[in-house]
Amino acid sequence: MNWQRGGFRLWAVASLVWVAAVIWLCYRRDLGLPDPPPGFHVDGGLHDWSFWLETVIPPPFLVGVLCLLAGWVIGGFRKPT
Repeated sequence: MNWQRGGFRLWAVASLVWVAAVIWLCYRRDLGLPDPPPGFHVDGGLHDWSFWLETVIPPPFLVGVLCLLAGWVIGGFRKPT
């Protein structure tokens, strides 16, 4: 069994599920809101880059980094061959 390949695939699928869930929830939220009056802009949502950079991308990235660090630490306890 290849733990590195399986762990990467698990992380990739979980990341895709996270992004899809956030998009679906935002889309559902936007469906229930009436259109803003002319001249007004609603911040946030799927069209706002800061939303993507602050909400959608960091959780999968941080989980990936933490998994890599955990693998590095656990690998340090293996017997040298």
